[in-house]
Amino acid sequence: MPELMQLILSLPNLRELMIDSISQTEPPASIPPEKTWQREPLQSLELASLQSKDIEFIALCGITSRRIDLSLSDAMIEKIIACSSGTVSELVLHDGYPPISPMTTFPPVARLPPLSALTTMEVRMHSDTLSARLADFLPCIHSAPALTSITFKYPKSTPEDIPSSRIWNDMDKWLARLAMHAKAKRGLTVVLAVWSERNLKWEEFLLEFRKAGAVLLFFWNKQSLYYSWPEAKMQSAVANWRDRAEWIRNPESWQPQRKDLVFAVIRNAQVEHHALTLALFGPNIAVDANGNVLALRDDDFSTLSSLASQTLELPQTGNFRNTWIIRRPTTSQPIERLLVATSEIEVAETSVQGYNNQGEFKLEHPVGDITILPPLLQDLFGLILKSEGRLRPATPQGGYPKRGPRGCGKRVIQGYERSLIC
Repeated sequence: MPELMQLILSLPNLRELMIDSISQTEPPASIPPEKTWQREPLQSLELASLQSKDIEFIALCGITSRRIDLSLSDAMIEKIIACSSGTVSELVLHDGYPPISPMTTFPPVARLPPLSALTTMEVRMHSDTLSARLADFLPCIHSAPALTSITFKYPKSTPEDIPSSRIWNDMDKWLARLAMHAKAKRGLTVVLAVWSERNLKWEEFLLEFRKAGAVLLFFWNKQSLYYSWPEAKMQSAVANWRDRAEWIRNPESWQPQRKDLVFAVIRNAQVEHHALTLALFGPNIAVDANGNVLALRDDDFSTLSSLASQTLELPQTGNFRNTWIIRRPTTSQPIERLLVATSEIEVAETSVQGYNNQGEFKLEHPVGDITILPPLLQDLFGLILKSEGRLRPATPQGGYPKRGPRGCGKRVIQGYERSLIC
């Protein structure tokens, strides 16, 4: 191990490091300062199946990383995390792999320093129950003010129900503490992946965490993650977002910038080609189909932005423009195109054809095992289209009465045609 680490520390362009199942006899008690890590953090550091003395030796090297992937079956991993307390933004923990023997004991876990850069955490479950090791380890993460989401990803063998146990009670208290100190605008989000909704008793689950005002998301599907809870609650809370917005008196003075785009909804129909429905720009600006510019409340803006960003987790439909096609008796139905900014130059598109307010969302063709338009898309497009008056009766020619954009709305559409949006 010392020779290997000296080689690793000497590589000037190293970006990713994975060490699996390497052991040594007696590591040195210290490492000369000139031999320790004295460069930019790695992009990714993955360690698995190491003995505690190996973990301690790697920690002595002082390697830092922006992404850390560790197995809870290994002891002393908190020392690796502590080295990157100011740099790690993504933390992945494997619970139950490799399997932990019932006879295995772990030393007490020391409290970690504040993880100031940590934004996402994922716990990958390799069995259908949380381990006692996980419950003992997670509380060592006492402060992560930038944390926005924690995902508990279960294996394909979905548990039949949620056990009412000490472990989940401890998780509830820990999550509530993190949620109370989260600085993200929309609070801390917990994602429970691949659980069946019918087996989850919401009124009894994670009560302390939910009291802290955090958002509890729930996804289920054999092949994909696509449903979120409580969207109905979020939808009702943000339903009148337009009424709460402040109208900008002089919209002509505001110029949309591509770098500020959060998402845009564009309509394609027989009488409306590339018609703007709504566009959101940071920090809190909305532009509607008539060119009105509105300043949204922070909570309304963050909720709409959050719902739009969740669509990135939906499976691809395989259709042109990633379109979800709702079964309708007539053809040439309007298409609502959602364009979510993923960078300053790229967008991800999710489209829905045939959306209406009749509550009929059966798909023309299944997408994997999904036969109904995902509730996330039902809610998001409902919030946007209803507020913009897009759900009026259709004209005999198909589509909806056209409203020509003016002012800023026209500039956004012109910018769209110049690749401002897409």
